[in-house]
Amino acid sequence: MNNAGVYEFSPLDGLTLEHYNRQFNTNVLGVLLTTRAALPLFPPSGGSVVNISSVASTLAPAMGSVYSGTKGAIDSITRSLAKELAPRNIRVNAVNPGLVKTEGSAGFANGDFEKEAVAATPLGRVGEPDDIAPPAVFLPRRMPAGSPAKRCTYRGRGHLSSWNELCRDGAGTVGPRRSTAA
Repeated sequence: MNNAGVYEFSPLDGLTLEHYNRQFNTNVLGVLLTTRAALPLFPPSGGSVVNISSVASTLAPAMGSVYSGTKGAIDSITRSLAKELAPRNIRVNAVNPGLVKTEGSAGFANGDFEKEAVAATPLGRVGEPDDIAPPAVFLPRRMPAGSPAKRCTYRGRGHLSSWNELCRDGAGTVGPRRSTAA
């Protein structure tokens, strides 16, 4: 499980090499080096790598170009490593959560970014760490052998009984949906 990450939102004219390197070294290089270090520990029967990415890889919030870039890189690395490691029966997948209430996201509390994130979330609230646990635990244990890489956006709590329930059509979004009825 690759779950280390840092972020710092900043306008482009505030971009510094330190800002860029801190995020890419932790969020991208960290995933690659950790996965490389874990490879000798996998048994001959294979295993699973789960990368925690973010919906920021596709939503690309304003002033988040570096962070979004790191998470887009994680999504690409996940697909590439899935192909590379498949002959060793090692599956590689990513979970892409939305805004989750953690120590690191406390700076977004009650701000415009949180309001925007909540408005885009089917549950209509900021996620909790327990919302991310089901797919993160589900992927290594229940995914069919030989499945290609998936980027799964899980937006809800609940019991997952099948792989198709987690990632419909290869890269779906699952979980409770807010009613759009008038």
